[in-house]
Amino acid sequence: MALALGFAHYGGGALLWGAPQAVAKDAAAANDVWFEHGRPRAETLAFLALLKEADEHGLDPADYRPAEIARALAAPVSDQARASALLSEALAAYARDLKVPRGADEVFYVDAELRPVAPDPADLVAAGSLTANLLALHAQNLPYENLRAGLKLYRESWGRLPAVTIPEGPALAAGSKGERVSLLRERLGLPGEGEQARIFDAALGEQVRRFRADHGLGDRPVADSATIAALNRGARHYERIILADLDRLRSLPSGGERYVLVDTASAELRLIEAGREAATMRAVVGRQGMETPQLAGFIRYAVVNPYWNVPPDLVRNSVAPAVLREGHEAIARRRFVLSPDWRTDTRVDPKAVDWPAVAAGRESIWVRQLPGGSNMMGKVKFMLPNDLGIYLHDTPNKSLFRRDDRQLSSGCVRVEDADRLAGWLLRRE
Repeated sequence: MALALGFAHYGGGALLWGAPQAVAKDAAAANDVWFEHGRPRAETLAFLALLKEADEHGLDPADYRPAEIARALAAPVSDQARASALLSEALAAYARDLKVPRGADEVFYVDAELRPVAPDPADLVAAGSLTANLLALHAQNLPYENLRAGLKLYRESWGRLPAVTIPEGPALAAGSKGERVSLLRERLGLPGEGEQARIFDAALGEQVRRFRADHGLGDRPVADSATIAALNRGARHYERIILADLDRLRSLPSGGERYVLVDTASAELRLIEAGREAATMRAVVGRQGMETPQLAGFIRYAVVNPYWNVPPDLVRNSVAPAVLREGHEAIARRRFVLSPDWRTDTRVDPKAVDWPAVAAGRESIWVRQLPGGSNMMGKVKFMLPNDLGIYLHDTPNKSLFRRDDRQLSSGCVRVEDADRLAGWLLRRE
């Protein structure tokens, strides 16, 4: 079972990221790939059309030089070698950009087989239809397909509206009048005429509500300071965010039948199966400064009634100060036990620890919390063994899931319904 963490809301580039892979062994063979009887193959023209539409994936068509390729294709037969070279380079770059995105360097791949690998262009042209093989590369994962559709919708809606700067001022709502309302109407594509252009009416309120909802600002029909700031950033600002997210989503392993996806921006966990979203639940993810990393790996096993191994920084910044405030009884009260290290069950008496030195970071002690109802791990934790110490787990503090701001953890992911997640992972739901 694959897991992807940290992919969230938060294109273009050089033509080649390295030496282009050979599409054919020599120029004559390359010509056979792209030309037939001295004319471009239908597959060649279809590939050129795909290059021109690369922006649908957040890629810059200019990176693949489609205009230069088109001119070379229209040139005399004697220039076909140049056209073949351009097409072969474009194929290598396009296939690589689709499958090995720039964001891949930001991802910690726990399991090497999940790391994106650039397709061999020779394989793309050797078996079946080149167009079909490229379209298969387009199919990434469900969140990617959803966001790609969202990019198209954004460009056709908010992205088409004029860039208008609205001065700061009081919130605008039903009944507001004046020049700022007129600018707001123009910015949202409802300019109006005469005096009506200066009035905040029901139609403008609905457009404001839609803009706010689509930009994560709530859904009240009020143009407050946050709404005005978002409008003044312009559509290109938000399109760049979508493009960056598409690149991050290309970093996800593709083709998995069943996987768990944690979106840290919305603090939600999604269960994906057979290309559809089987379920969604809330999650608690890393707070600012301790963000949940972008990580992909296989969920290998679960631990029922787990210990909680308290991270060293929490021992220093939380446990030690609690002992200094409350006395040594703070350890037993929290069901903590102390050890000299993780490799031994030897217990250390809290009275034998220099707690001021621990609080100052001069000494260390290993602290773990015993299993039970108050254990921070809850009833179960789901493990994908990794050097970052990141995993998913239950929690006894269910009230956190009622909050909108759930970026609260030290990096691990707390799940709203651990029983449901366990059942789905074990196919017993």
